[in-house]
Amino acid sequence: MNIYINGYFLSSNQNSGVYRFAYNILLELDKLLSESSYGKFILVVPDGNFTIPQLMKVSVYTLHGIRYQHIWEQVILVKLVRDNFLINLANFAPILKKNQLCVIHDALVFRYPQSYSKKFVLLTKFFHKLIFKNTQHIATVSEFSKNELITCINQGKKANRILVLGNSAEHINKIKADNEVIYKNKLNSKGYVLVVLSQRNSFYKNVELVINISKQCDLPVICVGSVEIIDSADKHNLTCLGNVTDGELKALYQSAKLLLVPSFYEGFGIPILEAMENECPVVVSDIPIFREICGSSANYIDPYNYKNAISIINSSINNDERLNYMIKHGLEVVSRYKWKIFAQKILEVVNDQDTLN
Repeated sequence: MNIYINGYFLSSNQNSGVYRFAYNILLELDKLLSESSYGKFILVVPDGNFTIPQLMKVSVYTLHGIRYQHIWEQVILVKLVRDNFLINLANFAPILKKNQLCVIHDALVFRYPQSYSKKFVLLTKFFHKLIFKNTQHIATVSEFSKNELITCINQGKKANRILVLGNSAEHINKIKADNEVIYKNKLNSKGYVLVVLSQRNSFYKNVELVINISKQCDLPVICVGSVEIIDSADKHNLTCLGNVTDGELKALYQSAKLLLVPSFYEGFGIPILEAMENECPVVVSDIPIFREICGSSANYIDPYNYKNAISIINSSINNDERLNYMIKHGLEVVSRYKWKIFAQKILEVVNDQDTLN
């Protein structure tokens, strides 16, 4: 029996956490297949101008036809895959297919629909409910997201039927830091607070708090990513660099005093692991997912309380002993999050007798 991998994600936004997860899991699956035999794996991709990674054991098949995602996945991909097992790593999958695994990363469209267009919210809710109901194997990236999906969708899936995977920052170790971004923007080593915002107009990222914090922060605030921050006279201590390369981002992590993640909600939070991997302490919102990931290795702010947030951020900036503790224990955190571990869990599903029969 062939095992197919839905490769539509390769044509999507490469800066998103979903893309990074799917791309790195694909690479790790390919490595593991070199070590053992699990049958023939085929990555199915649409037409388009995008990068397909070099793979040793996973073959690549370009599926021609309409490129609109939902038609491609619901009609064209289904015709190709038929009764074979299908792995979907990036939130969407054929809605009526049972013999498959689908990774749904979070419940954001249910909790913070204002962060997306109405069309996207309606379609995503519709698809997720049907995928949740009909798909044999559902996976997600955290215990928090597992509980959220059950609460928000509630299509008869029991908690023990949902596979919990995770994310990793191992990919950033393969990248060379591009320190030109530091020199070009005249940034001082350990002389700024870094904020990473990957999505435009995302209410749940709490951009307003970033703007307010910058007014009284003891260090300049450097913001990277595609989120648009409205020009204001109050932005004198806030610099927006826009989208940066992975090499530039790595350099920014390494030179930052700390990373600030003030989100109201997340399904995971890859920048936290990326920062920890680069010995950058993190100050994060006191929300369940960050407690799950960070434990005692982070300082926590109330994302709804500006005075609380600025007090904790400034006290963190000026407490090197605590920052050193956070760096040490942050490295222990990232050691638990490995792409290989999560890829092995997926292969265990593939190897399950119910899957192969």
